[in-house]
Amino acid sequence: MSEFHVHLSDNVNPNGQPHAYARFRLHSPNSEFAGLTPYVNETYSRSEFEDFQQTCAARGVTVIPEIESPGHALVITQWKPELALAGNPTLINLTVPDAIPTVKAIWKEFLPWFHSKQVSIGADEYDADLADDYNDFVNTMSDFIQQEANKTIRIWSTSEPSNTTSVSKAIIKQHWEFFEGDPYELIRDGYNVINSEDSIHYIVMKQPQPDSYPQRLNQSRLWDGANVNTGGIWDPHIFDRGNASNNPNIAEPRLKGSIIAVWNDHGPNASTPLEAFYAFKKGLPVIAAANWQAASRPNHLTHAQFLLAYPTLEATAPGQNLDRRVQSKGDVVIKYQVPERLPGKSAVPDLSGNGYDASFENGILRTPLGSKGHDYTLMISASSVQTSGTLLTGPDSAFGFTESGNGPTLAFTSSNIVYPLFNYTLPTISVSSSREIILSGTENRTSAWVDGCYVGDFLIGIDGTTTYEPMAFVAPVEQIGGQDSGVETFTLWNGLQDVSQITESNTKACT
Repeated sequence: MSEFHVHLSDNVNPNGQPHAYARFRLHSPNSEFAGLTPYVNETYSRSEFEDFQQTCAARGVTVIPEIESPGHALVITQWKPELALAGNPTLINLTVPDAIPTVKAIWKEFLPWFHSKQVSIGADEYDADLADDYNDFVNTMSDFIQQEANKTIRIWSTSEPSNTTSVSKAIIKQHWEFFEGDPYELIRDGYNVINSEDSIHYIVMKQPQPDSYPQRLNQSRLWDGANVNTGGIWDPHIFDRGNASNNPNIAEPRLKGSIIAVWNDHGPNASTPLEAFYAFKKGLPVIAAANWQAASRPNHLTHAQFLLAYPTLEATAPGQNLDRRVQSKGDVVIKYQVPERLPGKSAVPDLSGNGYDASFENGILRTPLGSKGHDYTLMISASSVQTSGTLLTGPDSAFGFTESGNGPTLAFTSSNIVYPLFNYTLPTISVSSSREIILSGTENRTSAWVDGCYVGDFLIGIDGTTTYEPMAFVAPVEQIGGQDSGVETFTLWNGLQDVSQITESNTKACT
């Protein structure tokens, strides 16, 4: 909770494809690195990254930047294909003379951007046949970064099978999996270790289930995960829940704490920023409490204490509203009835009693709100036959229409990515008719109804599989309608409503 370890370079699983999704997140004006960031809109400028670090620091959080190599380095080999290891473009071939100078040049360019006293070079999941080259690379980069910027480094713990070389003990190892090394053995060997044991700390967004990695931080393993047989709350010194002899003492000075890992392995379209928040929000305070407790403290935070305190604390955390709460006197949050004819600029009263009056101009209702978080239900009815453009806009997402293979369909847009409603095509209606759309959203899914009929959930196809996972969108309510959208009514409720009770359509027509 006091560090944000952020990946500034990585890639999806390319399945051998050299042109798979891979990005480097820092954009330098230096033309020498132009080929490293061809997608400038997916990068931080120096001023943006500075603001990011300062914003975190003002809240007691240190940004730990990671630039990954020699593995997970597809973005570098896309820039310089001659550096790729034959057969696996995600790996840099460390035997190529220009390999290490290239990585050094990248770090030299961006080290002045970083304020932390420690950085991560990643350095996991490399080719075991090049173990000595790997160890030499890690040690070389440690020396280089120390000399260049007076910073130490950490790496993801990786067991490279060398009998002649090893990684310097000045380097912190971030443990994540026992097949990559025994963390207690590393501590006994003199390494400082961070606990990111994947069975406790890992989340993989939209991971096809069943899978060893959950999509929410595993609460049962936190509260009853100290030992698979006896239970007890987890502590940062617990790497192995099945064998206590693999765990150091909680007061071990070489144990540097623990870090949750939230992975977006399936690319930028597999989740939204708020979905990542839902994934770890209930786990983060538990991990923080366990990390910060005094080693001599006899009593832990209890599950009962947490369940009692968490809802109030989350709802009143200062300076943020990640749950996108909206105050309301009752179940109806906002309700607008738009007269058939309005002058150019008009006020439209909120009929809910909450006072969220809207202004009307050019067919658009502008509300005093932004997004409404989960759980919610909304209903919009419009006289227009519009099947393109945007109906609802907010700071986190937008909702409207898009073209699919068979014609127009409904779609959300988030972070400039369009999420259409699969296997649904909007029916044609007459000019004299109205269309009613209902949306409901939870932290797990978003569902849609058209003219009283359920038409599906918004899904994302997981790359390389036949699995589709649901998307959770908040309700965009900053602007309602659009040019010629013909909005007649709009209602937003807290909670999930019985659609059969709120629809104005004939549900008997549904098939």
